Amino acid sequence: MVSGNSVGGHPRFHDLTKSLDKAVSRLLLRPTPSDVTLDSICVLLLYAQWMPCSREDEEDENLQQPIAHQAPKAKSRYNEISAWVVLGLAERYSVLLGLEQSAISIFKDPNKIPSADEVNKIRVWYNLLTCNFNLMLTSGLPASIDPTPSVQVAQNCVVSELMRSPADLRVRGLVELVGIVDLAMNSCGDRSGRQLQPNCLERLNSDLDDWERYVKLRGSLILEFPTDFSVEIGSSVYKERNLTITIYHSPQPGGIDSH
Repeated sequence: MVSGNSVGGHPRFHDLTKSLDKAVSRLLLRPTPSDVTLDSICVLLLYAQWMPCSREDEEDENLQQPIAHQAPKAKSRYNEISAWVVLGLAERYSVLLGLEQSAISIFKDPNKIPSADEVNKIRVWYNLLTCNFNLMLTSGLPASIDPTPSVQVAQNCVVSELMRSPADLRVRGLVELVGIVDLAMNSCGDRSGRQLQPNCLERLNSDLDDWERYVKLRGSLILEFPTDFSVEIGSSVYKERNLTITIYHSPQPGGIDSH
């Protein structure tokens, strides 16, 4: 936490930062088979998203030492390449761990009830997936994860009572958005998302509008209907309860049809 120009917050902020630095350094420079764990991926995700501040005197030894009664100034470490590299390392660990397959396999069958460990795996995997795409959109650096398998099971995640918190529903929505953006990039042949053709942008905006209407409808239907329904957006089908809702792409008339 930064207060003004000084590093504040937790009284042991610097000690905690050094511990995190040490853990990340070990995972990068001196990894062992015992480091291939879900906790290691969580450490890397924490670092990539938090990227703690440092004191200026730690970053540059040539700086004049601050006066004793002055708090050292904070300096942000964050840069997009650093975050991209750390997320890439987290992805490498996830490959070694087989995280993607183990995380989504249980959710391919909506009738299976995941355990707490399986829910934890999908949460970590979805965090990595959405961070990967968010950084791609903000920086132009390439995404390296195919989101299709993860998007296909996103609708089944809320079957579990363990994944109905507001945070889980938010992540589910982010995964669905990743799928929509990825589809637009594939249709244009632009994996950076920075040079989408006008027709691709028009279709993307239409899909995003449809998704927004679907999310609002989904929220009300969860409260009103006790049985399963499915929602179709373009070529994607979202299953929730026994009511079928088709959301047509604009400018097709009708908009929303339920039966």
